[in-house]
Amino acid sequence: MNTKYIHFINITFTACFIILSAVILSSCGVTSVTRTAYLEDAQIQGQINTPPLHITGQPKGGTVTFSPYVSINQNQGVSTHVDAETYNNKTAAKTQNSYGGDLQINSLKDNISSGSSVQNSNLSWDIAKASAGANAELFLSKHVSVVGSINFSMGNSNSFTDGSAGLAYFSSTENSAIRLEGGALFNSYRYDAYSYVVEKISNTLGGSTSNTYYYYDKGNSSSIDYYFTFTFNSVNNQNLINYFFQIGYFRQSILDYHPNGFDPGHYESILPTVDVTNNTGLKSTIGYVGMYPGIYFNVAGNVRCDLGARILYATNLDSYKVNIWPAVQFDITF
Repeated sequence: MNTKYIHFINITFTACFIILSAVILSSCGVTSVTRTAYLEDAQIQGQINTPPLHITGQPKGGTVTFSPYVSINQNQGVSTHVDAETYNNKTAAKTQNSYGGDLQINSLKDNISSGSSVQNSNLSWDIAKASAGANAELFLSKHVSVVGSINFSMGNSNSFTDGSAGLAYFSSTENSAIRLEGGALFNSYRYDAYSYVVEKISNTLGGSTSNTYYYYDKGNSSSIDYYFTFTFNSVNNQNLINYFFQIGYFRQSILDYHPNGFDPGHYESILPTVDVTNNTGLKSTIGYVGMYPGIYFNVAGNVRCDLGARILYATNLDSYKVNIWPAVQFDITF
C-alpha cells in the first residue's frame, strides 16, 4: 500500500479521534449550576408605614388640608420567616449569560443540605415605639384630590423617614361621606443579617460538587409599596362628635438584598471565585389588613381633632399578628 495513503489514513483517524474525544468530554462537562441563598438570622429596624387618614367634609376645589399626627405602637417586636431562594442556570446555558435561568422559591421548612440549622422564624423586626408626621391634601375639585404624607420615627438610636403619595376620589352628602384612596408608600429600614449560599455544580454523568459561602451584611435600604383604603365618615355640623371608619390593605417590604459581605466568623468558609449571589436574593414583604375606627370633633372653625386607633392584622407574621396603634390627628384647612 502507498506510504502517502497510509499516512493520510493515520492523520484522518487521529483527527476524528480528537474531535470525538472533545465531543464526549464536552458532553460530560458542567450542565447545571444551582445556587440557593438561606437566611440564618436578620434583625430589622424601622416603622410600619401606615396609609394616611383623611376625613371628608364639604370640600371645595383649591383648598388644602394639613394634618399633623402622633401615633403609639403597642407591639415593638415581631418575627417572621424568609424563604430560601434558588437559582438554576439550566435554561440559560445556551446564552452568553452563564448565570441566567429560572427562579424558584423553596421553603425553609424543606431539608437543607448545608448542615447549618435554620429556624422557621429567622427574621426579627424591631418596630419603632412611636411615630409623628403630617398628612396633606390638595382638593382639585369636589370629588378628586391629591394626597401625600411624611412621618418620622426613631428606634435604637436610628431615625427613619417614610412617606406616601396618592389620589383620592370622594363623595359627600349633608350627613355622610365616602372616600376611595390609593397610592404608593415610601419606606426605609435598617438590616443586620447573616446568610449563606449553597452552590451545587452537576454534570451529565451524575456527578456533582457542592460549596457553601457564608455572609454577613448590614446597612440601610428603602422600598416602594402600595396601599388602598376605603373611608366612611359622618358629616353633621349639628353634632358635637362625628365618627369615621377606615378599612384598607397595604404591603411593606422589610428586607430585600443580595448577600455580598464575606463572614469571617466562619473559618471553614471559602471565598467564592464568582459572584454567586448575583441572582440569589433574600426578601420579605408583610401584607397588612387595617381598620381605623374613631371619632372627630371641631376645635375651631377650620380645625378639627381626630381620635382613633389603628387595628392592623398581618397576613404573614409568625408573632403579634394584630397590632393596635392609638393615634391623635389635627386637620387644619386653608
